[in-house]
Amino acid sequence: MSAISLFIFFVTQCFSNDIWYDEVYSMVMSSCSYREIVEITAKDVHPPFYYFYLKTIEKIALFFMPAFSKVIIAKIATLLPYIGIGIYSMTLVRKHFGIKSAGMFLLFIMAMPQLPFYALEIRMYSLALFLITAAFLHAYEIICGNSRKHFIPVFIYGILTAYTQYFACIAIVGVYLALLLYGIRNRRQNNYLRTWGICVGLSVVSYLPWLPILKEQMSAVAGGYWIEPMSIRSIFGCLKFIFLPVSYDFIIDYILAVCMILICAGVFLYYLRKDHTDKWHFFAFSAIGIPTLIIVVSFVFSIAGHPIFVYRYLVPALGIVWLFIAVLLTREGKRWQILLWIPFLLAGYFNLKGFYVEENKKIEQMELTQEALTELPKDAVIVANFDHVQAVTAYYLEQDVYLYGNETLPLVEKILPNTKSVPDGKELAKLLQTKDVYFFGSFTAREELLQEWEEYGIASEERGSYLLERYWFNLYHLEEK
Repeated sequence: MSAISLFIFFVTQCFSNDIWYDEVYSMVMSSCSYREIVEITAKDVHPPFYYFYLKTIEKIALFFMPAFSKVIIAKIATLLPYIGIGIYSMTLVRKHFGIKSAGMFLLFIMAMPQLPFYALEIRMYSLALFLITAAFLHAYEIICGNSRKHFIPVFIYGILTAYTQYFACIAIVGVYLALLLYGIRNRRQNNYLRTWGICVGLSVVSYLPWLPILKEQMSAVAGGYWIEPMSIRSIFGCLKFIFLPVSYDFIIDYILAVCMILICAGVFLYYLRKDHTDKWHFFAFSAIGIPTLIIVVSFVFSIAGHPIFVYRYLVPALGIVWLFIAVLLTREGKRWQILLWIPFLLAGYFNLKGFYVEENKKIEQMELTQEALTELPKDAVIVANFDHVQAVTAYYLEQDVYLYGNETLPLVEKILPNTKSVPDGKELAKLLQTKDVYFFGSFTAREELLQEWEEYGIASEERGSYLLERYWFNLYHLEEK
């Protein structure tokens, strides 16, 4: 019941129109044709399946509710994969690990650190989370000897994952490696390894059409990317991402995170010594090995001079991690085990509390921001000094939105035709001669820019401070002196 209540709570949080920079891409993509989606994603850093999924859900929803907000539909579409996770929890998870483990897993997958935010974010993370979790559960069915027919859903979920997100694809490779190591270690009959090989071969063939595009995308990434190189600190950052609740009481957050890590390590070592079954080793290897594989591959790219990893890329693999932890905490039904649940339940509570506060702050502030945006003259133009603010504003408004001091990315210009660039104060002064200009100033750099522009005869009048989803900016009206 707690999982159902949480799902209903998330549904109530869908009814707002605030989106951030990455979500702009998703919203614009869902308005493109399927062919255009392929063409545009080929120039981006992600494959197209998530955008196909989002567009399909949007088309179905708008057919029945043509006046409904596309942003709200997209947030609901992001939440839908959790229904699939719930179905698998009440079937395969319950079958193998019991109702307590299934219930605990559902609670964890919606309440644990970071995960609530990705349940609503209009990106591919919740879809990839479902696909990988489902693929793993069918792989576990194979390990249990129920039927090699489960290779079919492993293949289907695997190839869909590969076309959803590249780091999620690494997780699927981890599932296949776990199946292979299990087969070799247990000297399974040739039929097992033959079926595994056919499944892998079909996956490779199914992915061949995208490989030339992947090569081009990797070349583009090699040419320069904004992500910092990885270091030893990145490993601790990964642990923080998985276990540190997101609330406003940092001391409690860190205490709970340390307690959860210590409990997981202790119980894991206890069962590692006690349980020597192949099924348990496969489960433990997958839960620890798959996220580790993602991190190791990321380190390799970083050492090669192409850092491409951010912590949120772990999200798709966390379904297996939290399923493993849920089973660790509910195995054998010992009464004393209930004490081990306390830090996890408290972490879920504080994390959800922080999520609720953060989301409702955005909703309240966005109402004020949207009111200010609607009051801007239709013939005005906007200048922003932060590319994220430029893109999000350009999505909401019909007016032209200029990025000051830098070139707008070609992909952004393609998907948002009302984005432009103004290189310096001299060109901005020329723009003022023909246009009514408003400046959305971000960070402390805005004060320096306003002083710089005075040298070009540009005066400014501050109209207020606003929050655009997650971006604070000051609104100024610019005029010639």
